[in-house]
Amino acid sequence: MVNTSKIKTGIYSEGMTSIGEPTEKDKEFINKLFTEMAGIFPAWKQAFSDIEGTRAAKRNWMSGLIGSGINSMDQIQTGLRKARKSENPFMPSVGQFISWCKPDPEELGLPSVEKIINEILDRRRATFGGYEKKSIRMELFSLLHNILNLILFICLV
Repeated sequence: MVNTSKIKTGIYSEGMTSIGEPTEKDKEFINKLFTEMAGIFPAWKQAFSDIEGTRAAKRNWMSGLIGSGINSMDQIQTGLRKARKSENPFMPSVGQFISWCKPDPEELGLPSVEKIINEILDRRRATFGGYEKKSIRMELFSLLHNILNLILFICLV
């Protein structure tokens, strides 16, 4: 368990970069985020049975967001946009929300992995008269997936 007194809280409070207890702005932020998530996920109460559980969840969410480098409102807005598209009525885990906060290739102006693979295979079919092996397709998918993950990592760092 993470000791919240050691969490760097500056990302949610203007100009604060020291390590310490969450500020009032940090608490206000996480409360607003949970209010927004409660509006998006109608079955949110299933995740939090009492006030202590909700407080623990808020501490863990703040710790998870900070620890994963989710440090801008643009990232949070990306996560909320994807949350609104979710068909699940239940509150996601902090890990799921963190993954939603990271942009897809399309949001960075890049084609999706699927589009790249289809383009390569279309060109391959045109060049080699339709010859295709499933193993080649999987190798291409794996290679392109790794390349796009690297691009995303570079863009987010």
